[in-house]
Amino acid sequence: MAPLANLRSFGYSFRVSNPRYQPRDFAVHPRDFGRRENVEWRRIDSPSERATAQVKAAELQHRLCYGILEVWMPRSETRKITTLAAALGVPYNRLQRVLTGYSVMQFEDFGRLYAHIGPEMELWLLSGRNAQVRHALDNIRQREQRR
Repeated sequence: MAPLANLRSFGYSFRVSNPRYQPRDFAVHPRDFGRRENVEWRRIDSPSERATAQVKAAELQHRLCYGILEVWMPRSETRKITTLAAALGVPYNRLQRVLTGYSVMQFEDFGRLYAHIGPEMELWLLSGRNAQVRHALDNIRQREQRR
């Protein structure tokens, strides 16, 4: 099997289609998307399978964006979205729209972020009891960094 190419070597050359929804619109307070750990989500009156899937996708995207913006970026060398966009080879306005929930995160976006940030991203997807484990791990990591 051939080795995988460095993701940064590929240009971000295709256009991403306009989303049918904005993930942040499912938040009661859309400005909190990606910025506050616990976001209150809107209730959907008569949820279809599609709407239910979109809400779940918005929740997952929010957790990733919160992890990137509020957990990882403040302690990384990449402290600005412009710097992160350049490192990922993604247009700044595309990344900014994804991180704030104006655009739907694509798997390619996730792949580029994962290649840059690493497996820590997996922890940000956890919720419920699993999130408690994540918090404990984050606390341990913070204590170790202070030493």
